Amino acid sequence: MSTATYKQFGDDECHPPHTAIKTLINIRIACTQADPNDVLNFLKAVTGRDHRSIQRYILGVVAGAAPPPFLAAIHALLDFRYLTQMPTFDEQALAKLNAALTSFHTHKHAILDAGGRRSEHFQIPKLELLQHVMPSICASGAPMQWSVDVTEHAHVTEIKDPAHAGNNQDYYAQIACYLDRSEKCFKFDLATQIASSCEDDDGGDEPGDEEHEPNDEKLHTMSYYSPTHKIIDYFKIADALAHGSSPNTLKPFCTFASCTTASHLATKPYLRMTISEAAFDLILPVRCKIP
Repeated sequence: MSTATYKQFGDDECHPPHTAIKTLINIRIACTQADPNDVLNFLKAVTGRDHRSIQRYILGVVAGAAPPPFLAAIHALLDFRYLTQMPTFDEQALAKLNAALTSFHTHKHAILDAGGRRSEHFQIPKLELLQHVMPSICASGAPMQWSVDVTEHAHVTEIKDPAHAGNNQDYYAQIACYLDRSEKCFKFDLATQIASSCEDDDGGDEPGDEEHEPNDEKLHTMSYYSPTHKIIDYFKIADALAHGSSPNTLKPFCTFASCTTASHLATKPYLRMTISEAAFDLILPVRCKIP
């Protein structure tokens, strides 16, 4: 707590209190003075994170200021966007996706009636693309598998961070040197951690060792990049499922085995088809008679 006053900071003006009413008044003033074209130009430069933030509060912002059909159209678009990010799809999920798109087309005229769009039509290429999402899911699976988030993150860790660590000279050589040294340091840390882990397993405990617990980074490295990674016995899991040890497990089982091979499906299949359908679509020779 401080007893200093605003005059001691060189500002003789007594500013008004930051209350909810004052904030709403300032927002109204900004809305009347702002140029919609400037707002649109600003939205063209925002990132994906900004778009996701807008999606969280856009309905709350326009609620009460727009008619219910207007809100229904925005709500349908948000539902469609979130539903398309599902990792797997079934008939029920596809039905919800189609219902969201249909709801948007049913209520989109309210956006034009309320003056929410300067043009008198919705001939927008990205909206036209929405019509092809469901056929693409049925043919190729979830759209999330085509996400570029992994490559964009790799661009940050493999290019931007090494470039910022240099002196803005000879970018390619310095980035290559940075990555090479980072890999050597990682391998050295991994080797020393494996060696220390083996010494601990041999009973070489010393007084005070229990006080030095490994941190999260060391545990992650030891778990995923060393020979100590746990091996899952899928034969045992498949045998337990076959004998009904887990009656509440969903069917069909994702883990099954024969006498020599165990298989585990990490995700549910997107497409289901018979042997005859697969042979016809994939042009496969069928060596047995299909009923």
